[in-house]
Amino acid sequence: MTFAVIVPELESAYYIGVARRLQQIIEQNGGIVIMSTDNFDEKKQAELIDYYTSFLKIDGIFIIALKTKLKKGYESPVVSLFSHIDNTDSINADIRNAMADAVLLLKNNGHTDIAFLSETLTKSKAKLFCDVCHLPYNCDNVIESKFRFQSAGQDGAMQLLNKKTRYTAIICAYDDIAYGAIHYLKSQGINIPDDISVIGIDNI
Repeated sequence: MTFAVIVPELESAYYIGVARRLQQIIEQNGGIVIMSTDNFDEKKQAELIDYYTSFLKIDGIFIIALKTKLKKGYESPVVSLFSHIDNTDSINADIRNAMADAVLLLKNNGHTDIAFLSETLTKSKAKLFCDVCHLPYNCDNVIESKFRFQSAGQDGAMQLLNKKTRYTAIICAYDDIAYGAIHYLKSQGINIPDDISVIGIDNI
């Protein structure tokens, strides 16, 4: 049996980790994997689904972060990972409860000023942070970088230190941002976690 795995990109250690694990499971069960990237592009994602189901007659498709409702009539089963779309089987992580647990952990440890470091592709996590903290989305607690990965963390930490509020804890949209933030904060003589606590998301 042959399965397609469609991931947003291969630059992210998180997506690579998920894709590798899927590949291992499929190959351990005698299957073959074809992998593609959609570059976060909804149209490209739809084209890949059409290609795999209509031309290659693939046995099944796993899509990380399906963006839109599937057309009717596909014979190949499609499973969406980490996004729920009506009429599609999906497997989701409970990010809302995880975010609430992270905020509660920090508050229970005496943190009252908590920031969220984000970038343009992680707005949904930033909105969850705001919901959990009962804050408006455009509040000062959310710092969005125009960069990605560790550069986003360095840029976000720099912006954080330029704010009037003295934040004592940071939740980062993913672990690469956390790495970048920690590196920059340490370069400024800030002790982690004594001066600022940092939480990353994705467990990489």
